[in-house]
Amino acid sequence: MVDSTLNPLSFPNADGHSPDQRPLPEIIAAGKTDNSENIDWAAFPLAYHDVEGQRYYSVQDWLVGVAHTPNARTFWEKLKRRLKKAKIELSPSWVQLPYT
Repeated sequence: MVDSTLNPLSFPNADGHSPDQRPLPEIIAAGKTDNSENIDWAAFPLAYHDVEGQRYYSVQDWLVGVAHTPNARTFWEKLKRRLKKAKIELSPSWVQLPYT
């Protein structure tokens, strides 16, 4: 059985581990311009904070990079409304970390 936590962008080697040990958000933010696997996307900056051994990523940067939206705040608000309408609950605990 394949471990679902492995990075799906690189196939596991013989011992079942992915050769790229970075977290998936960082791999995606780094971009990929090698068309050898028919996957190609532009890199984007992704801010993060490490708090008590846990890494937290900027939702704003993620939305700009992945959704290619010029206004992350408006996109996020619309997304939250759509999720609420579809009765999909988001985490009730949100913490706003410093962003530079």
